[in-house]
Amino acid sequence: MSVFRQALGAAFEQMHPTLQLHYDPPADATVTLRGVMETWNRFPLLRLALPFAPLNAARVEVVVRNRVRHIADGVPAYEWQREFRYPGHVLSSHTLTRLSPLHPRDHVMDCFPPPFATAIELGLSLAEGGAVLVQQSTSYQYALLGRRQLRLPAPLQVRVLALERTVGEHEIETEVTISHVGLGRLFGYRGRLALIDVSHV
Repeated sequence: MSVFRQALGAAFEQMHPTLQLHYDPPADATVTLRGVMETWNRFPLLRLALPFAPLNAARVEVVVRNRVRHIADGVPAYEWQREFRYPGHVLSSHTLTRLSPLHPRDHVMDCFPPPFATAIELGLSLAEGGAVLVQQSTSYQYALLGRRQLRLPAPLQVRVLALERTVGEHEIETEVTISHVGLGRLFGYRGRLALIDVSHV
């Protein structure tokens, strides 16, 4: 059972079946999605600190792989592997989503590896009768220092808004926007992904 099913509880069953498969893959399975995105970045120099931030491109091929896995001490997590395949350059990112220890209902914690090494709590909600999953950041954001967590002050926090909408039997429309209270919109991407494969390891 994925952390998203655990966090949403009975509401998870209200999601469209394509979103359910995306967010709760079968045991020992990897779900692969592929599509085309528009990516944008208002502050390209941010990539010096955030190497996973996208480049500016009207069309870029994107591949996303998800699976349920267990990390230290058997804690369940949902793994994201993303590839933005720019001409001559592949931008990869990897995150783990866990249940929020503070708010296990309707919240998860997105964890980024070094050098960014942060955890951002996301509130979950459904819209349009379960056709849309909304993920929105809260003020619980942390720097990860080994096993320690240091809460980030407000000026260092970001705002995350991620919308995933079912638009076909096996297609998902994705829009992600990262912003900052002082700088406004920083970067993001939007486009469509098709669920193309569910492979067992």
